[in-house]
Amino acid sequence: MLTGKINIIAGFLLLALINIAVGLVLLRFPIATGTTRWTSCLALAGMLMPLSILTEVVFGMLPLFVVIGAISMVLAMGWLTVAVWQTEAPR
Repeated sequence: MLTGKINIIAGFLLLALINIAVGLVLLRFPIATGTTRWTSCLALAGMLMPLSILTEVVFGMLPLFVVIGAISMVLAMGWLTVAVWQTEAPR
């Protein structure tokens, strides 16, 4: 059972680090306001993934929010990548 708890903690930490990286990129690059809001909202919605994994393991709920969280995190990373490619690097 200890391995499962370690995996859940690792998932939380990984997604927290990804959200910190998204925040740093959004601060560093001059990206449009609408793109910034949507990207940060999608990245925060990606935190549904580890929370729903926890509820799935503990309460036996359906993994629907795992899929929603994963899709939103992939969309956030893709949108942020395209937005950064379209801007010039700050000097």
